[in-house]
Amino acid sequence: MPAPFCVRCRRFMIPLENGVCVEEKFHHDQPYQIWRGDEMMCPACGLTIVTGYSKEAVEHFRLDFETERSKAQRGTFYSEIPNKSTQ
Repeated sequence: MPAPFCVRCRRFMIPLENGVCVEEKFHHDQPYQIWRGDEMMCPACGLTIVTGYSKEAVEHFRLDFETERSKAQRGTFYSEIPNKSTQ
């Protein structure tokens, strides 16, 4: 499978870091799931994205969620900024 493609620059993106964590939020900014993925960057404009997510997320209802969240925050960790209109 080819790398993600930057439409604006017409270039394939390059990998920056594998295994970054992305936290998905739900109602009132509460943690919902943590996903692992790969951070990619356009070599021309510098746009970065996370793609190639794992098949399973760490779910908020797991008994060890806070422990897993703390571990994830030790590395590269991005947390969603919820859309204010959906709260």
